[in-house]
Amino acid sequence: TLAPARHSVIAIKEVQATTQNIVQTNEVLLKGIYLKQVANVAYTRIYMGRETISTPLGQFPACRFVTTTQTKSESRDRPNPDSDTRTTAWVAAEGPYRGLRLKEEAIIRRYGNADNTESTDTVVTEIKQVTLFDLK
Repeated sequence: TLAPARHSVIAIKEVQATTQNIVQTNEVLLKGIYLKQVANVAYTRIYMGRETISTPLGQFPACRFVTTTQTKSESRDRPNPDSDTRTTAWVAAEGPYRGLRLKEEAIIRRYGNADNTESTDTVVTEIKQVTLFDLK
């Protein structure tokens, strides 16, 4: 559950930021063991402007958004580490795929593990093919 529900403001001006703080609660039953994980999550989303990008699907005018997420565990047993994530996303600005997330790059840093280790992952996704996209 997310309290309050996460919102995603789309109609914002260039370099305008939107922010939201959420308490995220995950309840999991795993092999007969109940786990409840609570974290404070701070989102910031900035519309950076329009640019043309190339993907395997083609070349498109796109809106670029940068989102930062800071997650701090509130669980006593801290089953999940804290994390900071910076995601850059390009969303088709016009044409038949308007509104489709064409490309995304995320850098995720996890820290605060029980053993005080830190790790960083980079995840990149791109759209290669669209079978059905019917945004109304």
